[in-house]
Amino acid sequence: MNEEDLEIVREVKRALGGRLLANPDVHAAGVGRRRRSGEKIDEYAIVLHLARKLPRDRVPRSRLLPTHVRYTTRDGRDVRVRVDVQEHAPPIPEGPDLSARVRPVAGGYSAGTGTLGGWVWDTLTDQIVALSNEHVFGSASGAPVTQPSLRDGGTPPEDQIARVLRAGTLDAAIAAPVAPAVVSVGLVRKVVVTHTTVVTAARTTTCGSTEEPPTSPRRATRAPSTWRQATRRPVSSACTGAARPTTARAITSRPSSPICA
Repeated sequence: MNEEDLEIVREVKRALGGRLLANPDVHAAGVGRRRRSGEKIDEYAIVLHLARKLPRDRVPRSRLLPTHVRYTTRDGRDVRVRVDVQEHAPPIPEGPDLSARVRPVAGGYSAGTGTLGGWVWDTLTDQIVALSNEHVFGSASGAPVTQPSLRDGGTPPEDQIARVLRAGTLDAAIAAPVAPAVVSVGLVRKVVVTHTTVVTAARTTTCGSTEEPPTSPRRATRAPSTWRQATRRPVSSACTGAARPTTARAITSRPSSPICA
């Protein structure tokens, strides 16, 4: 059990997590150490959370979960990864119903196959985009993103809020909004996406300059095409080592709202 083993399990979970979450008994999926008789052992596995775990002979055949999955990694290796089913009570939401259909859409509400992380600024396409995990939005360019999520009854095109733009090497993906009305502009606070990393705009450069999304109420209410007129100003270049990117601030409607499902 080493870092390479962990990365393999993470890759498999990113690729197959959505399929495992489609089982109605599964309310969460993650990566962790497998348990045997309640004790953690030295083996990484895809961990599935169920409200109640039953013996396999008492589970309907249509709802049986696999004990392992097989997958071919990006570098061509055929791997076998264990699936560990664990009993955990589902989280009890507080506040608004995050599975409801809302417009505009704030971070923390269900979307895609999980949860919308928030709205950020993409310097490559010079626009506001939706941010979430790759296993939530997918990686197919142009694929529809619904709100609420597919699991919460969202259906394209009626509930579509965005189209997948691209995914990164991390478990992250961004999607372009289909209309200004779906964007919760009050949550955009000088945050940009550069390639696959989300960082604060005031400190991030692309070899010498950065872009600051509009933050004033007057500009924030304009359509995305006018947001592209936002003022650009040079800052110290990270490429020369003069400035160091900082960690991105959370951009959800509630600080405790998770990005992933």
